[in-house]
Amino acid sequence: MPPITPIQVQGTRRPAGHYSQAIVHGGLVYVSGQVPADLETGTPQIGTIEEQAELVLGNLGRILRAAGSDYQHLLQVTVFLSRIDDWGAVNAVYLRVLGDHRPARAVVPVAPLHYGAAIEIMAVAALPPKPRPSRKR
Repeated sequence: MPPITPIQVQGTRRPAGHYSQAIVHGGLVYVSGQVPADLETGTPQIGTIEEQAELVLGNLGRILRAAGSDYQHLLQVTVFLSRIDDWGAVNAVYLRVLGDHRPARAVVPVAPLHYGAAIEIMAVAALPPKPRPSRKR
């Protein structure tokens, strides 16, 4: 069985709850739900929905990189919104950050989120294949 490896972005605060920022297992990266908070301090950053989406996606990218992956290897993204009317603004930020890459996605309207956040995102990504060492003959 492949190892289960918890991921913690270097220099950031450990989550307050009983979970990891992400887990790597079997060539996949499972990223825990991210709300708009500073990864270094854990302090919530509640601004406009665009600012919240930008911060959440930025934190997602940092966690993916710490795990050895990136946005282009995202397979599935779940976006939780406390105000479904914010979807257009969030989608504009999402498009700018992810570009042409289009992972599978669900948008789920929810009751108010922790800290008064308007958005939370969780994701699953693949680890890119490791280059094979060249054989010299």
